[in-house]
Amino acid sequence: MVRFISGNIEKQYLEINEEDLRQALKNFDAHFNIFGITEYFNESLVLLSDYMHWPPLYYVKENKSTYKIDPKEFDDETERLILACIKYDEVLYEHALKRFLKLMEQKQHVINAGLEELRKGNEKRKTILSLRGKASLLYSYLKIKLK
Repeated sequence: MVRFISGNIEKQYLEINEEDLRQALKNFDAHFNIFGITEYFNESLVLLSDYMHWPPLYYVKENKSTYKIDPKEFDDETERLILACIKYDEVLYEHALKRFLKLMEQKQHVINAGLEELRKGNEKRKTILSLRGKASLLYSYLKIKLK
């Protein structure tokens, strides 16, 4: 993410440095008024809806993987390379997480009401949203096959 947000997408992962991180943090603070955190997916949807003045964003979980990566799958060299590649991304993530948690604290009343609405709405719409998603996939599949 540092490569993208700093504007240095052409750089290789291991070429990213402190200056790129500083630029990414500056760009993030200047240009990202609203963003989400995966671990707070529902809260992110509620805050996005509130920020954009949209109705609740309902969804259905599909294609949920049960596969978990076992750290023992990686040898020491692979793990070292992964950690080197994400070193600055982890700093950016921590920065974003702090901002997100502060926003959640400020908007706690919005989140509480929004989470309840989202839970109820998702439950009511579960079947219809699931069918709509499957119909879209079928349509796409048939469109490709009929070409």
